[in-house]
Amino acid sequence: MLIDACARLAAYSGDPQLRAIKDRLVNTVIENQLPNGYSGFYREDRRLWNPPGSRGDNWDIHEMAFLIEGLLTDYELFGDRRSLEAARKTADLILAHYDEMPPHYTNRVDLHVLNTGLDGAILKLYRHTGDGRYLDFSTRRKSLYAWNTPIVIGRRLGVSGHMFAYLAMCLAQQDLYRLTGDDVLLNQTRRAMGFLLAEDGLTITGSAGQREIWTNDQDGEGELGETCATAYQLRVYESLLRLTGESLYGDLIERTVFNGLFGAQSPDGKRLRYFTPFEGPRQYYPHQHMCCPGNFRRIISELPGMVCYTTADSGVAVNLYTASEATIPLEDGREVRIRQVTDYPTSGRIEIHVKVSRPGAFPLWLRIPRWAKGATVRLPGWSLDLAPGRFARLEHHWSGEETLVLDLPMQPRFVLGRQRQAGRVALMRGPLIYGFNPDANPEATVNGRRTLHELGRLLLDPRTLGDVLPDDSVRPGGTAFRIKAWRESRSGLTDTPHEFTLKLTEFPDPGCQLIYFKIPDYSVAVDDELIAEPPMPGSGS
Repeated sequence: MLIDACARLAAYSGDPQLRAIKDRLVNTVIENQLPNGYSGFYREDRRLWNPPGSRGDNWDIHEMAFLIEGLLTDYELFGDRRSLEAARKTADLILAHYDEMPPHYTNRVDLHVLNTGLDGAILKLYRHTGDGRYLDFSTRRKSLYAWNTPIVIGRRLGVSGHMFAYLAMCLAQQDLYRLTGDDVLLNQTRRAMGFLLAEDGLTITGSAGQREIWTNDQDGEGELGETCATAYQLRVYESLLRLTGESLYGDLIERTVFNGLFGAQSPDGKRLRYFTPFEGPRQYYPHQHMCCPGNFRRIISELPGMVCYTTADSGVAVNLYTASEATIPLEDGREVRIRQVTDYPTSGRIEIHVKVSRPGAFPLWLRIPRWAKGATVRLPGWSLDLAPGRFARLEHHWSGEETLVLDLPMQPRFVLGRQRQAGRVALMRGPLIYGFNPDANPEATVNGRRTLHELGRLLLDPRTLGDVLPDDSVRPGGTAFRIKAWRESRSGLTDTPHEFTLKLTEFPDPGCQLIYFKIPDYSVAVDDELIAEPPMPGSGS
């Protein structure tokens, strides 16, 4: 996983230090690869799978799968054929012995969980080599067609409901769908997305799952939102964005990145979380290895690739709004440079500078989030109102460098909770969620107590929500709100003086422990705009 992240970050940044780190990692793996192709750290008697009677689960194939993935990323971005050959040797070792798998290998954990990452890595190797053995493995020997695990709620023997593993398999099936066009390969993705978006599997922060496993009760405490699962949710959304062109998947990427993903990292960037709950204290993971730190680094390194895309109509789409610059080749040989100047999501103003290598027309697509009612875009000489919840298509003859200004109104909104959070609301502005840090609100007490149970029953007064405030406690240029509140016992007595003025900070605040509160009048609240039937390829999108 570290090789994969380092290769991408080195390629995107051009940083020679990152390039040197990447080269050192790759060289170490290649130099220590055994003649038979083995790359790993398991004892010889435990390689691939455990001997009969041994304790513990064997993750050797899982580890080698991500080595293959990282080496192939290095080959893609830097053209090092040694990385391609090392990846092939490791994959060939797995394929040569895969049919020797002993029956006891899956006694405790399901095969698709133990082999997480293998299917995607083998298909990626097929795309780079054209070697039919790898496609045969994916379609026949370890058939992606045969995987049909239901959504399993709760952790039990087999760990069938493991979200990270489940979504990794969905992603591999989508990759095979791109090669075959066989719609049956999308059934598991339909099931997963339906559970997340239409059956309460997704929480408001973009995170999902308890103890790494599917859940739909909106429990915000404890082991919510494994970072690996969050990373693979983002990968599935991004893949579906490319397959369907539906802006919902861009909205899901944005919500998840700014809350669930960024909430998993300390503000100084030095510590990471295995889980990121929205209720109660959060814990940093004590190690820098294992799956969650690795997948966090990988998905962070992939985010630059989710900003801009080419489109089927020979245009360019802007999906994520962030200070950035991208050079995009068009089919007719022209190059388009897209440079964004913005402090988004601090404000909703985005300057998009479009520079073309030679004049000509092409469509520019802009994602307009579902919450952005009243969005506008301006070019010198004209202005357009844009409908939310879609990609807006701007057909224009571009010449030299031109600048358009996109304005996304960022009115705060109170979003209704679901399931365990029913009867409460969370404060949002744009893609950001705001929460309660007890240390930032020392005066907030209920009958002299400051337990989360008591503080979570405070009654906010939406009428007193102030303007958005600058707040650098979480990030440079960050934001916060102040709002007045009463104890819950004041419910129905809203003409009485307020008892507290609370400060609510952005969700990645490491001290954030509550996001849902009661209010006197729920008619001012709205449903979460992302809860919808997920569009899929072939569904009219």
